Amino acid sequence: MGNPDLSMKFKLLLGTGCVCLLAVIIIFGFHRPSAKQRTAEGLALLEKSQHEFSASQYQAAEQSSRQAVKIFRGLAREYPQHRYYPQHLGHSLWVLSDTLSATGKKDEAERVAGEALQVFEKAAGQFPRVPFLRQEQAFSLRKIGERMESAGKLDGAEQRAQLSAGLYAGLKQEFPTNAFYALEEAYSAWMAAGILEHAGRPDEAEEQYRQAMSLHETAIRNFPNDPEFKNRLQAIRDHFADLLQAQGKTAEAEAIRNPTVNASDSNQGGSKQVLQ
Repeated sequence: MGNPDLSMKFKLLLGTGCVCLLAVIIIFGFHRPSAKQRTAEGLALLEKSQHEFSASQYQAAEQSSRQAVKIFRGLAREYPQHRYYPQHLGHSLWVLSDTLSATGKKDEAERVAGEALQVFEKAAGQFPRVPFLRQEQAFSLRKIGERMESAGKLDGAEQRAQLSAGLYAGLKQEFPTNAFYALEEAYSAWMAAGILEHAGRPDEAEEQYRQAMSLHETAIRNFPNDPEFKNRLQAIRDHFADLLQAQGKTAEAEAIRNPTVNASDSNQGGSKQVLQ
């Protein structure tokens, strides 16, 4: 004959276990935030981190961006068919990388920028009909190039800038009426010129500056109502002229810096010769 006390204890133990299991199911199953709720939370954290970074609140921005990264990394893993999750993950990684760089955490900033690049590369390959992802891939290349330049890895930085320019060039060819792609291709070429100059390779930098100028001049002809091209072109001329000046090429530097003045002088000189 069984022991009634042991039987009662077993029943109580079994009942307690069922209650605990039911509580776990309720907490982690029925009450788990939906993907929509988690997305909204992640986007709020991303926006918060951007505002905090702009306000130089770097510690808060790092915390907010890390939380956003965690949320979107999980969502991207759970819902690989949705392109928006890797997109938001990449943007969160950008903010985190910028924040880490601003606080002197150079190695981690470079690693995080590299992760963002991998996220956009994978997404661009998975969703080839979405040009925005290739656009963000190109920007990620430029961002990691900035991190590498800051760390003195100038060859790698210049390579990333050139790859970025190449991606934007492809997008520009595919969407010739989109001024943004022309602008970013030209800017990436300018960035490569600056890195070459920083690396002490003036001849290559000179060639790259000329290419960046040419891209901007072409864009000005194609998009005459966009003032950004003209503003950047003059900035490139000034940087290029400084490089030439440092090499003792004073006359060429002046011609690059003030092409309108020099063209005017040439025309006036021609008129004088005719009059004589």
